[in-house]
Amino acid sequence: MSTFESTVLYALYPNKVRLWLDFWGGIVFFLPMTIIIGYYSWEFFITSIIQAETSSNPGGLIRWPVRGVITLGFFLLTLQGISEVIKRYAAIIGMIQIDPKYERPLQ
Repeated sequence: MSTFESTVLYALYPNKVRLWLDFWGGIVFFLPMTIIIGYYSWEFFITSIIQAETSSNPGGLIRWPVRGVITLGFFLLTLQGISEVIKRYAAIIGMIQIDPKYERPLQ
């Protein structure tokens, strides 16, 4: 199934079904991947610090700050994913109103 076909199917579903798809998609796919990638990037970051890894270029810039930013980015992405899952759950139980309508980007 292509991306276009899945977008068309998503557009045909009622808002309640879209909210449930977003909710379970976040829990089953998005959050586990951000946590796994964040975990392995943390090990990568710590190893870089312990080995005092530097660039092979003359002057040898240290590499661990960049690897730390990768870890920080996935930590923040995980927090955003948790926020989105909570927002979808709140919409499902009727605490807030959101429009899960898909808007195709302009090309």
